[in-house]
Amino acid sequence: MTRVARWAVPALVTLVPLGIALPALAQRGADKRPNDVNQAKQMTELIQQGQLSLRDATTVAEKHSKGTALEASVELQAGQVQPERPDARPGGPTGDQASAGARLIYEVTCFADNKLQVVRVDGLEKKVIGAKETGKLSGD
Repeated sequence: MTRVARWAVPALVTLVPLGIALPALAQRGADKRPNDVNQAKQMTELIQQGQLSLRDATTVAEKHSKGTALEASVELQAGQVQPERPDARPGGPTGDQASAGARLIYEVTCFADNKLQVVRVDGLEKKVIGAKETGKLSGD
């Protein structure tokens, strides 16, 4: 009879579930890849139809924050976007805008007055829908 090392059983109990879970997680990431191309095509079509481009959204965010844009990202959202600001108009777009459905939402990180601020810009309404300070320099 073969003797098993004392550490082997706990190691197997730990490693076997990882061996099952990791390939499943990797497959989930691979499933998203073809969707990225379709989303990029849809985003490009929305920009050609009149929604803000990344450059224009960055300009709007810089004016709002009175700073310089450092980083920007975009996501495609279907339906209406709820404003994050308490002073923003609730309910979102109406009429033809609501029927369009998809819209681009930009998140632009800006630096101004020794602080970082993330500004959300609605590509359809072409205005800021939210802003949040994320960090501040200390020691100045």
